[in-house]
Amino acid sequence: MIDIMHWQLLNERPAHWQLDEQTLSVQVSQGNIWGYGNAPVNNLFLLPIESEEIAAQVTVELTPQRSYEQAGVALYWDDNNYIKISKEMFNGRLSLVFVVEAAGRPSIEGITDFNDSAVRLSITKQGSEVSVHYSPTTEQHNAEWQTLGKTQSLAGKPQGVMLYTFGGSGRGDNTAQFSEFAY
Repeated sequence: MIDIMHWQLLNERPAHWQLDEQTLSVQVSQGNIWGYGNAPVNNLFLLPIESEEIAAQVTVELTPQRSYEQAGVALYWDDNNYIKISKEMFNGRLSLVFVVEAAGRPSIEGITDFNDSAVRLSITKQGSEVSVHYSPTTEQHNAEWQTLGKTQSLAGKPQGVMLYTFGGSGRGDNTAQFSEFAY
């Protein structure tokens, strides 16, 4: 459940998102937090967390239309430190991408082709290990969770769990939907 009262909105642009019937629709934002010299991204939804152990899941629906257009879930320290799994257009292919960025240096830790428009994404932190998982939402696929990758957590405590979009054209021509959020 997405209870917006508990979330912080970073760089809010109210005209570019809405919450209806527990589905958060967000216009894919321009900009990108990838690496140093990143560009500001609008409408980053951050759920502050208190626990050291984290398990967050969300269904993301997006059909990326341009390179690096994406939506996903992340553990967020700041724009130069995060661990994320996203549904995106990567090098011309519809993909799920696992990225760790530490001190402004991003690294792709896992990638797999994924053509369905909707996917269930999960990010889990247990002790010093973070893992990311996905599960298809269509009946034709086995609905079991599949691990895309694991990594060591970044130093310090993350600010929270983030739902995000970026890499859009700025013309408002694509929207991501987030639903069935659980934490």
